[in-house]
Amino acid sequence: MTTSGQSQSPDRSLLRIFGPAATSLLAASGLGFVYWIIAAHLYSPGEVGRSGATIALVSGIGVVSSGGLYSVLIRALAAHRNPRRFHLLTCVGVVGLAGTIGLILGILHVGRNFTSSEWLWLPVLSAVWALYTLQDAILISLRKTTTLFVSNVGFGVEKLVLLVVLSGSSLGILLSWAIPLMVVVPVIAIVADRTIAGLVRREIDTFVVTAPHVIAEYISAVAAAAINSAVPVIVSMMAGGSFAGVVYVCWMLYIAADSLGTILSSVVVSNATERRLSASRSIELSRSANVVISGLLVVGIILAPVVLKIFGATYAQAGNLLRLLLLAVLIRVAGNLALAGLRINRRFRRLAIAQVMAALVTSTGVAIAALHHSETGIGCSVVFGAIALVGVAMTKDVALAMVPWGANGTSV
Repeated sequence: MTTSGQSQSPDRSLLRIFGPAATSLLAASGLGFVYWIIAAHLYSPGEVGRSGATIALVSGIGVVSSGGLYSVLIRALAAHRNPRRFHLLTCVGVVGLAGTIGLILGILHVGRNFTSSEWLWLPVLSAVWALYTLQDAILISLRKTTTLFVSNVGFGVEKLVLLVVLSGSSLGILLSWAIPLMVVVPVIAIVADRTIAGLVRREIDTFVVTAPHVIAEYISAVAAAAINSAVPVIVSMMAGGSFAGVVYVCWMLYIAADSLGTILSSVVVSNATERRLSASRSIELSRSANVVISGLLVVGIILAPVVLKIFGATYAQAGNLLRLLLLAVLIRVAGNLALAGLRINRRFRRLAIAQVMAALVTSTGVAIAALHHSETGIGCSVVFGAIALVGVAMTKDVALAMVPWGANGTSV
């Protein structure tokens, strides 16, 4: 009886963590979906493409600046000997680095074709977004999933309202995205700090943060940014115009879909740390969520052309591109779980190599395809990048744990 109860506790814990986190992400993604539908109708494809590229640039700076600390915080924050100091130093360091990178790129006028005064707004937006990027990891680590929901949904609602209000401005999309950040980020920072201050020291093995670990996670995060954030920028630079706008709308849907796999991966790592589970056991407990995510992606692949029709006639013809991108996400679900396994087993070098290989394959293919205005080429490049990720990151224990008859022969 005791054994049964112990075996079920991690399952319930995983569902409690992933369920609210996934609900939060789905709600935010739904609002984002509506946001870009309205943007597609209120703004020209060119404006959507330019704004999307700028947002992707800021997002990329944030990811590069936070590096692998997202993954480190998920595993180490709640169990750290001095979590409040660790939290504060991490946030200050990330904000300072993001602001510096943004300032340098602003002085170099990276976005000179879109708006002026880059040296002023780019470092500010980059610093705030970098902190926002970390906050999901912080809230998941602290089990503050309700706050995570409020944060993501609140950000989505504010963006949506401002998008309509500012529709007469050429900067409407960018401002509607930037202004809510200035509201949400400080509020979540205060909530997180108060929660950390009230943490009770838990008797679990503290995950030791080492320099090689952080460096490997940093390389991994930069490689991930080379896919998620750099693709819209590459397409905008190589092709531009309406083509970039159409690709960005599809890419936005790709990012939203891929985020589910990323959050599941994060929860698997966090659960393994807190429960002292092996990689295979923690991934076994994710099977139910994995099935749900995969099922949603299959439906998305089938309905891709229908989904894009909602954005307007200009975007409807990109159905094959969206199908390929969602196929890539389906493959990356396995890749994200493989990355979780590498993190749990502390195989950080292989983690970095897997992400770098995926980024090289994806970005190179996308650049070549964009030069030829080939939507199919862009989609295939992302699929091949996902295959490269799985090929390098997957290990036997993770592969067996992902199927009902694998690992210990148990099922969830």
